[in-house]
Amino acid sequence: MRQNGQALTESIFMIPFFFFFAFGLLQASQLGVALVMTNYAASSIARKAATDPTVPTTTKNVPLPLATYNPSANNLMVAGMQYDTMQGCVTQTDPSVPTGALVVAVRSKIPAWPFFGELIHGALKDTYDQQGISCTGTLGGFGPFNFSAQAPYYFYVTGVAKAGLNYIQ
Repeated sequence: MRQNGQALTESIFMIPFFFFFAFGLLQASQLGVALVMTNYAASSIARKAATDPTVPTTTKNVPLPLATYNPSANNLMVAGMQYDTMQGCVTQTDPSVPTGALVVAVRSKIPAWPFFGELIHGALKDTYDQQGISCTGTLGGFGPFNFSAQAPYYFYVTGVAKAGLNYIQ
């Protein structure tokens, strides 16, 4: 009794599932790298901006001009990541304490692979669409991740970091 035909048929049916699983792991790994690098970019820029005398750290909850750090953030984008936007501001949790924190949020975008983009868009629609980043730390997505609601599909990854300031007015 020969079973070559059965093995071939089973293999043909299982190959798409194998490739879906393999490429899904690669996309998830790419998102993990993006999360680490985006958080590192936010941390690096927060440390640099906290010691930069040209960055005004006296006004609270007002977006800071961090455009000079765009090239630094762009240089940290690896593994298919693209720099999207950055926001920073000074926050103070207790008005009686003269110190505060410089909060920096950096967002990158990663192209969703064709099949996964369609699959995730079909499941989520525009539920976790790209949201604006702000000093409050609310990202408006699924944790640090957002997903574009229209093709071409992208994953948006937001990293947030705080750097302590010695004194704010």
